[in-house]
Amino acid sequence: MTATAALPQILEGRETTLLPRPRQGIVDLAGLPVDCSGPVWRIHEATSYNLLDWSKVSVPSPTILEVTADYIISLISSRSPSHVRNAFETIKAVGRLTIFADQCLANTRDPGCSLDAQVFFHARDEERWRKLYLVHLRAWFAWCSTRCSAFDRQAAIDLRNTVIKTGPTAAAVRAGDPDKGPLDDVETTLLLNALRAALERDTLPASSLAIVWLCILFGANPRQLALLREDDLVVRDDGLAELRIPRMKKRDADVRTQFRSRKLDARALAVIRKVLRENDDRRSRNGWPDPDFARPLFPRRRPRTELMDGVRRAYAMHPTAAEIGAIVKDTVAALDVRSPRTGEPLHMTPRRFRYLFATRLLREGASPRAVADLLDHTDLQSVQSYVNLKGDIVEKLDAAVALDLAPLAQAFMGKLVAGEHAATRGGDRASRIFHADSPGADLEGVGTCGNFAFCGLAAPRACYVCVHFQPWIDAPHEHVLRSLAAERAERQAAGLGPRMVALNDDLILAVADVVHRCALLHADRAKEIGSPS
Repeated sequence: MTATAALPQILEGRETTLLPRPRQGIVDLAGLPVDCSGPVWRIHEATSYNLLDWSKVSVPSPTILEVTADYIISLISSRSPSHVRNAFETIKAVGRLTIFADQCLANTRDPGCSLDAQVFFHARDEERWRKLYLVHLRAWFAWCSTRCSAFDRQAAIDLRNTVIKTGPTAAAVRAGDPDKGPLDDVETTLLLNALRAALERDTLPASSLAIVWLCILFGANPRQLALLREDDLVVRDDGLAELRIPRMKKRDADVRTQFRSRKLDARALAVIRKVLRENDDRRSRNGWPDPDFARPLFPRRRPRTELMDGVRRAYAMHPTAAEIGAIVKDTVAALDVRSPRTGEPLHMTPRRFRYLFATRLLREGASPRAVADLLDHTDLQSVQSYVNLKGDIVEKLDAAVALDLAPLAQAFMGKLVAGEHAATRGGDRASRIFHADSPGADLEGVGTCGNFAFCGLAAPRACYVCVHFQPWIDAPHEHVLRSLAAERAERQAAGLGPRMVALNDDLILAVADVVHRCALLHADRAKEIGSPS
């Protein structure tokens, strides 16, 4: 019998769920009043809907329930809303454990019977709780043990020295789990190419692309992105741009009180400026719901009703962290990037992007302390999961391996054309793209540039990752592929670092994709010629 199924039998005979007594005069860390007089306590949080509903907590002991409520009150006044929410969710989960219900009822019948460490070890070993819940369970037990005899004090001391093993999150990172861990270099390259193509072609909302871009650039968590406002973009007189990202996981009195300025490259700045233009256009058409509402960088369509009459009224048009997470997931799905490791579309969350951000920094020589700081962690414990990971570049990426990866990689974002006559700008001789196998060798035409604006890309190689490039089907693209693969092998033989070796891997995969597609078209042509009329 499961703990959940057994609970109604254990609580049989009770007419109503026990509720904590009303508390008055409670304020949170920001000094905002919190109504704790009823069964539902509403916590003021700008990026989520945070209600503590005690009617959903099963604690069949008035003594244990009251000290538990005091514990939550202490967190409300001293910790962040997300910390309070996680602690409360842990206590809800504790209430579903049969062993906890048994010990609570035993204490009710005989005050000499106290809660012991069995609750913790059952949650860890039998229920296989994740690390976050175990940490909160231990903290709750320790706090209550100093204030209530229903908690065994010696058990709390013993639990203080109990090691909580790293959970499945770190296992996914260490093992390079293709579904839950960080992306490898090839997957990252393909995703970046798809983002650039979507931006050029205007196939997805700029706000969605910008959110994913910031996840990749900064490893930002959803709450940070949800809290961003339009005036957090700062463009200096010299043209350099920075984004002020709100800091998290600090015991600040309020949100948006500390920021870290992060430099933006030209492409990221272009995406965010496009978001700002779209925001302005939307306000011009639809107006703004209320002048008291702040202007977030990624505004909702409608204000959040739960915030409109509360102390967080200014955040009513800010999205929730959950909404940001959904945008990340849906945007990557819409890009339809397939993983060469699994053959399946990438399934991404902001957390996976944080794994990617951390692992890439560490592999490039950043110290764990620097990575922890950039992730806004207060200690190094979380970062240790990423340390000592093996490199993820493809050790051997010659022409043959690249062609094997090509069908899955789909790294080419341009358009194949039958020849120069079929290309956009095909009549403009200046649009021709040439390749030479070596200095002094004859130039070979490989395609046409369809971009009417100035282009600063280094032709012809960089053209293969550009959405405006139109390779000719009968051009010698395999020569470009062999040239790139040979240069990669030379860098590896010279003992250069992994990042230098993999410098042009995105180009190699894109050229291999073009070679592969051309081969398929040639095969189709041969079938048509050979088929009977």
